[in-house]
Amino acid sequence: MERDLRYVRRWPFGVGARLGSGRYVATARYRLSDTFNAQANPAYVELPRWVVGLELGLF
Repeated sequence: MERDLRYVRRWPFGVGARLGSGRYVATARYRLSDTFNAQANPAYVELPRWVVGLELGLF
């Protein structure tokens, strides 16, 4: 496992929301910060800012 990568921002931040009822929850997160800093290789593309998903409860 690799650790302390110099080209990745240490503290990413963003906003998120969850909305649901019972066993089902819809989630959405938006990252406000960049993933990579200025030391990153230009070949690395920025990761998607949006993550959307569905959570299912088991119990």
